[in-house]
Amino acid sequence: MREVFPIVTFPPVPGLGAYERPEGAKRPRKRSRSPRLGPWGLFALALILWGCGGGAPELHNLNPTPRQNELADSLLRGDPQGPIPRPTLPASLSSRDLRLGRDRAFATERVVYTTTVHSPDLPEAQAIFESVAALYSLQDRPLFSPLALSLRLRRSLLTGEDILKSLGYYEGQVTGWTERKDGDPGYHIVVNFAPGPLYHIGKIAIDRSPTVPEGFAESQPAPALEEMGVRAGDVARAADILKAVSDYPELWANRGYPFAALAGTRYTIDTGTKLLDIEIAIAPGEFVRAGELAIEGSNPVKREYILNQATWKEGDPWNQDEMERFRDNLFQKGLFLRAEVAVGDGPADDGTRQVALTLQPAPPRTVSGSLNYDSDFGPGMEVSWEHRNLTGWGDDFMVEIPVWRDLQQLGFKYSRPFFLSRQQTFLANAAFLREKSDSYDLKSVSASAGVERQFSRILRGALSVKLEAGKLNEFIKDERNYRIWGFPATFDWNWANNLMEPTRGHRLAVLVAPYMGFYYNNFQIFKTRVDAYQYFSLMDEGKLVLALRATVGNISGADTLRLPSSLRFFSGGGGSVRGYEYQSIGPRNAKDKPQGGNFLNEASAEIRWRFSETIGLTFFADGGNLWDEADFSRLGRDFLWGGGLGVRYYTAIGPFRLDLATPFTPRDGRDSPLQVYISLGQSF
Repeated sequence: MREVFPIVTFPPVPGLGAYERPEGAKRPRKRSRSPRLGPWGLFALALILWGCGGGAPELHNLNPTPRQNELADSLLRGDPQGPIPRPTLPASLSSRDLRLGRDRAFATERVVYTTTVHSPDLPEAQAIFESVAALYSLQDRPLFSPLALSLRLRRSLLTGEDILKSLGYYEGQVTGWTERKDGDPGYHIVVNFAPGPLYHIGKIAIDRSPTVPEGFAESQPAPALEEMGVRAGDVARAADILKAVSDYPELWANRGYPFAALAGTRYTIDTGTKLLDIEIAIAPGEFVRAGELAIEGSNPVKREYILNQATWKEGDPWNQDEMERFRDNLFQKGLFLRAEVAVGDGPADDGTRQVALTLQPAPPRTVSGSLNYDSDFGPGMEVSWEHRNLTGWGDDFMVEIPVWRDLQQLGFKYSRPFFLSRQQTFLANAAFLREKSDSYDLKSVSASAGVERQFSRILRGALSVKLEAGKLNEFIKDERNYRIWGFPATFDWNWANNLMEPTRGHRLAVLVAPYMGFYYNNFQIFKTRVDAYQYFSLMDEGKLVLALRATVGNISGADTLRLPSSLRFFSGGGGSVRGYEYQSIGPRNAKDKPQGGNFLNEASAEIRWRFSETIGLTFFADGGNLWDEADFSRLGRDFLWGGGLGVRYYTAIGPFRLDLATPFTPRDGRDSPLQVYISLGQSF
C-alpha cells in the first residue's frame, strides 16, 4: 500500500515549514468524523457543567472520546502556529478572563499536574518530547480548567506522533491518560511511545524541469542527492531528508547554475515495504560561466589586489562556494564594510557573464588606546596607530607603544600581501625595547624582514633575517653589550577547525633558527622549538572542550650564560606555567636570580566549558621545567606543576580571560600561594 504522507522534523529545520506536503495530500485519519458541535453548543455545554455539581468535572472523567478527539484535532491542526502551536481554546470557551484565570465558569482552583513518559525502545524520542511538547514547554503557564489540560495533553500526543515520524517511525503511536488518586490535589499524566517499524529511504528520483541545456553533461554530471548525505537504504529521518533537499540547489549553484531552485518535492510511503520514496523536481535555470570582474562602488585598492584574491578563473563554470570564499577573502583585512558578489551582465554565446562585485570601503586608519593590566608586567597602557592600505595594495603599517611598569616598547610593523606571488606576504618589524625583570635588565633595538608563504590550506611557513643589539645586565657582572643576527624559520601545520577559538583538531608549530653573535665571546648556536596542540570537543557546538599542549625546546652550541637573555628559554608565568611568577622556573645564577636555560619542556591541559554565548569557565593544569644542557631523558620529569580556575568573557576579538592559579609543587620561600593572570585570547 502506498500513500502520500507529511514529513516533519523536530526541531524544525530553519527556513522550512514543519510540513512539506504535496499538493492535495491529506493527513490520514483513523476515526470517522461526526457532526461538529458549534460554538453556541459548546457554550451551552459549559453552562450545564458549571451548574451541575457546582464545579469543574474531574479530568480523569474527561479522557478523550472519539468525538472529543475529532474536535481537538480540528482545533489543533487548524492552528496556524505550526507543529508546536501555543495552546488555544474554541472561541466560546477561551475568553480573556478564562485565560487569565479569573473566570470560574469551568473551575474554582488552579490545575496542577506531573508527567511521566515511557519510551523504553526509543529514548531519543523521549528526550525530544520533553524539550518541545506542550506538557513541558508550557508547564509554567497556569491552567484553571481541566478541559484546558485535556487539550494540552492532546496537543502533546500529536506532537509525539510527529516526533516519531521525524525519526523515521511513520506508523508510530503515542497514547496518554490521566490518573488521580483520592486526596491528591494534582493530576498525573502518563505518556507512552510505541514507535512501530522503522522506515528507510527507497527510491530517489530527480526530475530536471526544464531540461538541462546541452553541454552540461559534457562538463560535469548532474548532482545527486547522495552528495548531500542522503542515500537509498538510510533511515528515513525527516530532519536529514528535509535539510538535504533544501540544500540540493546549492550543488547546482556550484556547478554552473547559480539560479537553480526546487520546482517541487514529493515523499511517498510504502507501508508494505516500509520505504519512503523521494521525488525532486529541480529547475536548473541558466548555465553560467564566470567572466570578467566588474567592480561597482568605491574601490580604495588597486584592481590587481582584488584580482589576486579571486578564487576562480575566467571561463570556469560558476561556483557559488568559490564566490563566497572570494568575498570572505576581501573581508579579512578589514578594508571593506560591504562586499557582495552576484551574476553580472551577459550572457555571451557560451554562457559567460560578468562577476559583479559591489564594494563599500571601510575607514583605512585606526587610532586606539587602552589601559591594561598584565600579570607578568604589571599595570600599563597601550597606544597604536594603523593604516591598512598604505599604498593601495592592502599593505598594513602599524605603530605600537605599549608602556608597562616593567616593559616599555616602541614597535613598527609592516606587511605587504601578494609579494612576488599570490601566496606570499612580505613582513618587516622594528622595535626599541626596555625590559626589567628579576632575571635581567635589558635595553635593545631589533629589526627583521622576511617572507611568509601559505603553502596549502593547513601549512604556513616564514623565513626572515633578524638583527638585534643592546645592553644586558644580569646582576652578576657589569652591564655588557651584545649583538645577534640570525635566520629564523617557522612552520605551522594547522588542522584545527578555528584559528581564534579551536574546539577540535590539532596543530603543530616548529621553529628552527641558526644564530650567531657576540656576548662575552663570539657564539654560534642552533635553536629549535616544537609546540603541539590537540583539541577535543566533548559536547556539541564546542560547549565543552579539552585542550592539550606539549612543548620541547633546545639550544645547542653554547652554554646558557654565554648567550644573551633574548635567545634563552624561560619558563613560568601566564603564557607558560601558571601558578609561578614570570620566568621564575629553572636554574638560578650566582645571585640566586633565574638565568633561563638551553632545554625546555612544558605541558598544559585545560577543560573549557562555555555555558553561554559570552561566559565560560576553564579548569587548567600546567607543568614544566628548564635545564642548562639538553637531555631528552628528562622529558616529562622533575616538573613544577600549577593549576587553577579561569573565567572567560567572549568578545568579537577573542575571549577576555582571568585565571587564578596556585603552585601544586611550591618551593620554600619562593612561590606565593596565588597568582592572578589577566589577558586577551585563549592561553593556547
